[in-house]
Amino acid sequence: CYLCEGNRPNEQLSISFLKKYVILCNPFPILKNHLTIALHSHVPQRIRNKIKDMLTLAEELDDYIIFYNGPKCGASVPNHFHFQAGQKSEVLLQSDNNLRSCMTISSEDKDEALELFEEVYQYLSSLQPNEEEPMLNVISYYENDIYNINIFPRKQHRPNQYYNEGDDKILISPGALDMAGLIITVREEDFNKIDKSDIEDIYNQVSLPVF
Repeated sequence: CYLCEGNRPNEQLSISFLKKYVILCNPFPILKNHLTIALHSHVPQRIRNKIKDMLTLAEELDDYIIFYNGPKCGASVPNHFHFQAGQKSEVLLQSDNNLRSCMTISSEDKDEALELFEEVYQYLSSLQPNEEEPMLNVISYYENDIYNINIFPRKQHRPNQYYNEGDDKILISPGALDMAGLIITVREEDFNKIDKSDIEDIYNQVSLPVF
């Protein structure tokens, strides 16, 4: 596991956070000032008991969004808990639209935000009782003294296009950034050929309607 201390490059410096995380430069940045915030312990991606830490981090880094990818929702290291962060941009603050579901929490009170998150978490768990964690992506940010949490429920890890062969293949595995509206294509050929209908279809496949 390359997030564990003993396996990180010697050049990778870190900053301690809450005495249980390390803040690292992401070696494959997508966003400006892209960070990875890894737990010291090697434990799986599970957000439920760590959402408070996420909000604290958002408060401390108020120029950033903090995001979480579930183990079946875009996490590159699903067996070692981590958040990611990057500088805010308008597209990443988006919530619900007609392409995908998003459940939004906004509160000046951190405890209230945590209680509401727990209600949403339990509701999503009831929809996917066989999952260890309901499939979701989370983006949080702190702005104008308000804690914001955007929760994107998921029904599928990857769209069918990911598994297609030849020209029909589009190598997109949506995570939190994609669900917010910033589609990440790892291959130039996919960037050049993807169109509106592909994007609409991908969102339709992976986003979970909740009402």
